[in-house]
Amino acid sequence: MMDDFAGHYGFSDDSFGEEDETLLNEDSVQPLVVPVQYDSSEDDEHEDDCEEDDEQSWDEDVIPYDRFVFAEESGPDDSAQNCTRPIDCYQLFLTSELLDLMVTETNRYAKEKMVVRNKDLTDTTVEEMKRFLGICLYMGIVELPSMRDYWSTKPIFGCSVATKIMARNRFEVLLSCLHFVDNENADKESRLYKIQPVLDLLNTSFQRMYKPEKEICIDETMVPFKGRIVFKQFNKSKSHKYGVKLFRLCFKGAYTLKVKVYAGKDSIRTGSVADAVVMELMKGYLDQGRDLCTDSWYTSLSLANSLLARKTNLIGIIRKCRKGIPLAVKNRPLKKGDIHFQQNNEGFCFWRDKREIYMPSTRHDGSCGVNEKPKVVDDYNKMKGFVDHSDQMASYTPFVRKTAKWYIRLFFHLLTQTALVNAWMLYNQNSRMKFNDFKIAVAEILMDLDGKNSTGHGKKRKLIEIPEADSNGRRKCKSCYSKMVNDFKRQYARVHAKKVKTQCSICHGFYCLQCFQDVHKSCGST
Repeated sequence: MMDDFAGHYGFSDDSFGEEDETLLNEDSVQPLVVPVQYDSSEDDEHEDDCEEDDEQSWDEDVIPYDRFVFAEESGPDDSAQNCTRPIDCYQLFLTSELLDLMVTETNRYAKEKMVVRNKDLTDTTVEEMKRFLGICLYMGIVELPSMRDYWSTKPIFGCSVATKIMARNRFEVLLSCLHFVDNENADKESRLYKIQPVLDLLNTSFQRMYKPEKEICIDETMVPFKGRIVFKQFNKSKSHKYGVKLFRLCFKGAYTLKVKVYAGKDSIRTGSVADAVVMELMKGYLDQGRDLCTDSWYTSLSLANSLLARKTNLIGIIRKCRKGIPLAVKNRPLKKGDIHFQQNNEGFCFWRDKREIYMPSTRHDGSCGVNEKPKVVDDYNKMKGFVDHSDQMASYTPFVRKTAKWYIRLFFHLLTQTALVNAWMLYNQNSRMKFNDFKIAVAEILMDLDGKNSTGHGKKRKLIEIPEADSNGRRKCKSCYSKMVNDFKRQYARVHAKKVKTQCSICHGFYCLQCFQDVHKSCGST
């Protein structure tokens, strides 16, 4: 089966599996990403590239040049420079518009869901949604065997912060009802309609908050997911072998500018998948004299020419089978350390270290850099590290929980990993903080641990347990009782109202945790 796959993509026996990521560590070889459910759209990634070479005019007299002048402004937006706290940077991406979308659609979906189950559900609010997201960040920082352990009373788990912020049942309801689109009015022809509003808002914020420098990079990331979905991918080299593939545009400092989700075959697309991905991600950054770095999945001489026409240089690594590679390069025997360079519109470097490496560049000549490597190799390694650095930071303390909903998994990756790394990068423009400390600071504010979002006045209100109250001395929850009296009359409330032994530390009214939070700890006024 592997031989058939190699033949399909035109690999020779000695070139199959030679992935460009090994330039940083040449001793390792990375396998290709293969769709779990084979999609014919992958067939035409570069469907005409694995053919005989065209007759082209290649010259060994290389002229060094950088034909484009980059004169664009770069750096963080003014609103990002004015941020003084970690939460300020994070809220550049967790915007009020995004929170309103989450609250509105979660409430809408919850009503639809609970009507079917003949249940009632209190609407969530922006403040409660922030606390919910804060708990999710906290769960990534403090890892326990299962989600319910965060509300466990067993001493081995300590006193979890989550128990003081939100009732377990309420958290589970919000997680199960979390939604981002009106199902009735959504464009269901798009496979991504359940996550597209979030993706659009985040991409807009990512690009608005930072104008990139000259050098940028495109690469892919795997979001772990094992559920059923037609565009699920498989990569046996990853720790999470199954998942959803993301294409990302990044630049120096681990900042992600734009994200595109691979959703399988696109019936509207013309040309190769790789070329379409590159040109879509580069919208807004073409015709500016930039340098773009791509790996062998994207790189082709046709892409280089397309980018040249839009005043953009391409620096990449290319497979030996690609169409247009000079025969003099393919057939030239080299010893370790030898370099051969030819040039027409594209410069083409052929270098042998522990293996043969083919690199087209529309900016470089054949000069050498550090450790006698071609300068194009050094620049490629540096630019390729933009995405690798972002992946590394996002992999620390992720919120990963089993879910059958792919869009929920993708949402948490985008908001609690990608957006958080971007916010951390912006914060470190003027200050220095470790990523984990930054994440803790954001989680603490979202969970409102200091009570600043409480509507109570004077002394901070707390929900305390009355130690002398035994099981026979429990009292009815004040809020639950009032609601049931209004809805079902007093006789029903006397029997069914929740009984508790916890009360407000100021007004001494008895409340369950959820009701105490719903009135924002201001129970003395109810």
